[in-house]
Amino acid sequence: MDTEGRRRAPAFGAAVVLALLALAAWLLLPGLFFQAGGGGAYQDEAPATLPDGRVRIMLRVLVWGGGGPAAGRFDKMRLQLRSAGGGAGWHELPPEAGPEPVAGSALVFRFVVPADLIREGGGTAARLEYRFRYTFDGVAQEVPGRYSAPSAAPG
Repeated sequence: MDTEGRRRAPAFGAAVVLALLALAAWLLLPGLFFQAGGGGAYQDEAPATLPDGRVRIMLRVLVWGGGGPAAGRFDKMRLQLRSAGGGAGWHELPPEAGPEPVAGSALVFRFVVPADLIREGGGTAARLEYRFRYTFDGVAQEVPGRYSAPSAAPG
């Protein structure tokens, strides 16, 4: 019986070593071929009324981690806005131009809301509510605006 136990011990030990190596490979190898996407953040800046009655709204986006630089990771950027209180449907606007690179891994998207869109409904809306819609690394995102945008004075 002693002889049989000794013969099984090396085979059992080898099986355990092989199982541990397979587990390590299963856990570690994907990290060699795939990178974690990293994270992203946003910050909207307080809207400003321009001298001609238009409103400028800006969104700054940042990225970090292994997903690469910010450029090309944000797609289909849109600003949606409506009169505060949700009376009318959402209007959608593209950015004024392409994103503006900022120091580090950040981009700024600028939107300009035309004065005639602000005055829609007789120019009686005191404030506008807005949100941003875009995709980040292919995943749809919706970000509410943190401020109430001032509406232009009726013209």
